[in-house]
Amino acid sequence: MEKFFAMSLRGGLSFLLGLGFGLVSLALFSSIIPPTWSERLTLTALSIGIATGIAVFVSWLKPEATRNVLVTSFILAFGLAIIGSLAGFLYANIFDVQVRNNYLIARGSAEGSAMWSFAIGLSTVLSTAICGAYYAFRLWRYHEV
Repeated sequence: MEKFFAMSLRGGLSFLLGLGFGLVSLALFSSIIPPTWSERLTLTALSIGIATGIAVFVSWLKPEATRNVLVTSFILAFGLAIIGSLAGFLYANIFDVQVRNNYLIARGSAEGSAMWSFAIGLSTVLSTAICGAYYAFRLWRYHEV
């Protein structure tokens, strides 16, 4: 029962913190990066991935684990969060899943585009799911609660 509770608690915390950190990162970086930069939206998506990676890594962190487990968890959390964020951003651009206000989309405003929900959501879900699967494997194989 404690294994199920540990997985549920860490998974829920990872998902909620990932969404929260992604939203805070969006608010900070969409206002800090100058609107004249050509790669402003890509940098914002990258910052969302990094913030989500921090949240997911901290949620699944076990300080008493070996160095190999910590490095693997770090690579999975950050790598998949960045990949998920950029994939969500590109999906929204390719399939034109956006609000039709061209002025706000060109500026990269958070309230003018629905692409950030795809970036934050895919980043959080992808990194939480894979890190959760890695944690579940370690829990099943080595009985680490």
